[in-house]
Amino acid sequence: MFETFYENYPAHRRLSEDAAANAWNEADLSDEDIQELLDWLRARQESDPSWHKAATGMYVPRLDKFLRQCWWRTERGNRRPTF
Repeated sequence: MFETFYENYPAHRRLSEDAAANAWNEADLSDEDIQELLDWLRARQESDPSWHKAATGMYVPRLDKFLRQCWWRTERGNRRPTF
């Protein structure tokens, strides 16, 4: 599941693959957490172009911060974009 997450996270906010894997392992996510995270990322990318994996959106947190803070569960992570 890490590979799926890593490949779909916006490239400009990823870490090296090794550092990202360490952050993923430190997050110690359950299968349910991972599914929730991937569902959130997929939905967010559909509603907010700055989250597309090839985008350069400035409001996307660094991958390690995203995982450490469970960003997909926060109020900030669930705000809808305004265009």
